Amino acid sequence: MGSILEKIQRTIAFHQMFAGGERVAVAVSGGPDSLALLILLSQLAPRFTLTLLVAHFNHQLRGEESDGDEQFVLQLSTKLGLKCVVGSENVHQLAMKNHRNEEAVARGCRYRFLRGLSVSERIEKVALGHTADDQAETFLMRLIRGAGTRGLGAIHPVVGGYFVRPLLEVTRQEVERFLEGEQMTWREDSTNQDLRRTRNRIRHELLPLLAEKYNPRIVERLVHTTAQCRQDESLLAGIAEDWFEQFQSRIGRAEGSGNSLALPVRQLALLDPSIRRRVIRLAVESIKGNLLGIDEDHVDSVQRLIHEGQSGDLLDLPSGLRVERVFEKLHFFSEDPARHPVYEVMLPVPGSVQIPYRDLVWTSRLMDRATWLSEEHKEVDRGTGRRKREDPRLSTTACFDYSKISLCLNPAGSGKLTVRNVQPGDRYQPRGSVHMVKVHDLLYARQVAARERTRWPLLIAGDDIVWARGCAESESVAVADTSHQILMITEERERGE
Repeated sequence: MGSILEKIQRTIAFHQMFAGGERVAVAVSGGPDSLALLILLSQLAPRFTLTLLVAHFNHQLRGEESDGDEQFVLQLSTKLGLKCVVGSENVHQLAMKNHRNEEAVARGCRYRFLRGLSVSERIEKVALGHTADDQAETFLMRLIRGAGTRGLGAIHPVVGGYFVRPLLEVTRQEVERFLEGEQMTWREDSTNQDLRRTRNRIRHELLPLLAEKYNPRIVERLVHTTAQCRQDESLLAGIAEDWFEQFQSRIGRAEGSGNSLALPVRQLALLDPSIRRRVIRLAVESIKGNLLGIDEDHVDSVQRLIHEGQSGDLLDLPSGLRVERVFEKLHFFSEDPARHPVYEVMLPVPGSVQIPYRDLVWTSRLMDRATWLSEEHKEVDRGTGRRKREDPRLSTTACFDYSKISLCLNPAGSGKLTVRNVQPGDRYQPRGSVHMVKVHDLLYARQVAARERTRWPLLIAGDDIVWARGCAESESVAVADTSHQILMITEERERGE
């Protein structure tokens, strides 16, 4: 008895699982591991001044057997004088409804219930009954799937300062011997014998084979290896996080609305591969919110985009995540296409209109030449018609000879211009050019991301394109020395980015 208690106390102390005086929920399924955890923590509670509560989740997957587990835990809690909180969910129906794996749904429901106890029961820690055998099984599962040190770290002793696992150095055999010594019975989950499940095959076939043929202390050795992997991962992840924060901050957000970020290709290429892989995962996680469905093949695809890709190359990853090579930047983004429909709006003269692109508002003003020269001399370069020291992709000003614009308007003479997004084949003759130029080529020259080009706003007078945002005005309507009435278009954002 003393041996298993000593192991648990050593684990608790080493990982600083309890600070003392905390309210702790013990997750109890009715199986031997969680049952032993409850009995052991009940014995240790006075030493750590813990207030214990029992938490049980009924997944409703095994009919009467599941209900029997719930009743068993309730009765045991009463016997120990502890409050028991029960959660329940029809996991099978939920998995069918959402077309998801049943085990993944069960785990999600269970952990959501346990996290909720922090509010409903003022719980500060949740103790889980994972053992050394669970650790070894998880390591082998991830090794077989091709995980790196992050995955091979397997089950962490403490997660988020909330979930703790005091039994991670205790084997399942030690657990069962302890319960037999306490004359305690437990519930058996029939699904644990289902060899169609990978974990069960590892538990009942692979681990016994490794213990018999290769190393009788295989579980202990694998647990030790997982600890080394976690230590190595902690160091490498720290280096990657520092790099990511530095360069993401300096590069800032990628062009385009929606959730996106950009990283410099050249600096990425110079990174050690072990750090670069982690930086890529950090970028993915910051956009996607998690790494579910992202494996090493996806990370390798991004690396090829860094080393071999050309501007405009686009990579689709799971869950709608996309990665685009935009010249010397790598853009990570996830956007809803419905947010960027084909649009066409009218711009009154004078007046304003909101454009369905990046929350831009365009405003038109009419002024005589003297006013234009005096009011805009300090802010506008008359040679280009744009505000000085501004990135034309972020904020623009364009100026036109209004008499020439009027000639382009349709016979109805509404006094309004049209603003629409780029369409295939769009072209016009920018001021200073001797021939027509594709709008696509103009935007490419300004290093506008490929995904942005079809959303880019154009100013249309009648049937003629007279301006592409951030580019030169059309030669046919540009301000000249003989222009008397000037049309100025300015833009601002309805809300900051």
